[in-house]
Amino acid sequence: MIMDETEETHKIYFFLLIVVLVILGIISTLFLWRESVSSKVARDIAELKKDGYPVTLKELDDFYTKVPESENAALLYEEAASKLIKLDIIDNWQEDKKELLNNNTPISSEAIEEFSAYLADNKNVIDLLEEASLLEKNRYTTNFTDIFEATLPELGGLRDSEHLLSVKLYFDIKNKKYSDIGAVDLLGAPRVSPA
Repeated sequence: MIMDETEETHKIYFFLLIVVLVILGIISTLFLWRESVSSKVARDIAELKKDGYPVTLKELDDFYTKVPESENAALLYEEAASKLIKLDIIDNWQEDKKELLNNNTPISSEAIEEFSAYLADNKNVIDLLEEASLLEKNRYTTNFTDIFEATLPELGGLRDSEHLLSVKLYFDIKNKKYSDIGAVDLLGAPRVSPA
């Protein structure tokens, strides 16, 4: 009986030894993998630095040169977005537009009136977008050094501006006003052109 207990104890110790060795093997593998990844990241960062690219938030903020206000298209885009008057039915415009373009379905007179008023109400916004499209430099006021506080409010405004330009482009094409199509209208072209 004593022999059986000793043999049983040896089996338990052997099993525990195997478990400990497996755990140590897993930990060692993870440690080696982590070291390998860390050294690769360090090499990649060194290569980016050597090529002159930013690798810290401060360097990223300094990397994007400041643009004088008179030359900064971003300020005009932000102003346009802040002045844009949204249209309730514009959220369905993307789906409606696909149906109109694919089926060549005529647009209702009510929708034409609504969209025409929408374009008229946003004439100053369209003018700002066209003016901004002529400027070559663009820097939004985002400060990259505090990434958790960095907001990009212009993204929603740019999306809404694209909707406005899509409506304008659609109506310019439908009304055969090709001379009214400006460079800024082409921002909406990929979504307006039939697939």
